[in-house]
Amino acid sequence: MCILKPTFKVSYTLGWRLGFVSLMARLLNTVFILCLVGLVLTQDMKYEEFMTQIQACPKECTCPLNFPRAVYCDNKGLKSIPNIPPHTWYLYLQNNLIEVLSAEALRNKGVLGAMNDLIHLYIDDNLLTSVPSPLPVNLENLSLSRNRISKIPVGVFSQLNKLNLLDLQSNKLMDDAVTEVSLKGLTNLVQINLAKNQLSTMPIGLPATTTQLYLDGNNIEKIPAGYFKGLPRVAFLSICMQSFGPN
Repeated sequence: MCILKPTFKVSYTLGWRLGFVSLMARLLNTVFILCLVGLVLTQDMKYEEFMTQIQACPKECTCPLNFPRAVYCDNKGLKSIPNIPPHTWYLYLQNNLIEVLSAEALRNKGVLGAMNDLIHLYIDDNLLTSVPSPLPVNLENLSLSRNRISKIPVGVFSQLNKLNLLDLQSNKLMDDAVTEVSLKGLTNLVQINLAKNQLSTMPIGLPATTTQLYLDGNNIEKIPAGYFKGLPRVAFLSICMQSFGPN
């Protein structure tokens, strides 16, 4: 004789568990979306901009969901700059193989010249021989240290009246490259780093707004008398000389 036991309780229990798991998954997904929206709102970023930013992230780079205004393209062996999402504030391009940024590339939408939202640009540890031009007009922080820069094109900073930090340390700049003409336009500069270049005299024509000046690691032997009359705001000076003192 065969005895059949009912199985509807087992099926009911299994179905309830599957339904519960599905519900929890939907709840977690909702919480995740709400968290993303919260992050976006805290960065004054519209949801549409957030989605555009994430979807436009180049494959060579990383665009963190919790910091959508930043694009990390550092340490990628890049020889050129990929198209960058339009709402980027922070762009990291350190430690690549970039030798030159053509004017055409810089003007293209999505690269540097047309990126009006870009505020912080880091192109340290590359192979640049000249300060790239044109640059985003709203830059506040430009870092070009440890390249091979020996030239600052005339007018390259003419539109950068918001720039307050310029890092050019460990390049190949000589006295004739750092002049009032080449630095014209930096009307709000606070800090300039010219350490470890090939300067033999104190740079002439630095912006009068300069507060912090780094010159160590050059071949400067003296500070001319009255040099700081044109730099009334200098509060910090880093310099190493064999004989220290005005002449």
